Amino acid sequence: MAPNIGVTGSTRNGYYIGDVNVTITDPSSASRAVKTRFKRTTSSGEEELTLSNKQASFQIKTDGTYNISAWLRDTRKQ
Repeated sequence: MAPNIGVTGSTRNGYYIGDVNVTITDPSSASRAVKTRFKRTTSSGEEELTLSNKQASFQIKTDGTYNISAWLRDTRKQ
């Protein structure tokens, strides 16, 4: 099962304005994943990070277009 990606923030005319909060969660209580990986892509490049729990969040504070993807890493395949 893929992680859930939630995006919250103030909007105007269908666009986010100000800081945007992104939350990534593992929806499965039976999952053995201990690492959530995510990648965010902007016009200035790509960044891939590992978060060591079943829920993590970060803020986007810079204007731009972002693509965010997330996946879980099985603890049996380190």
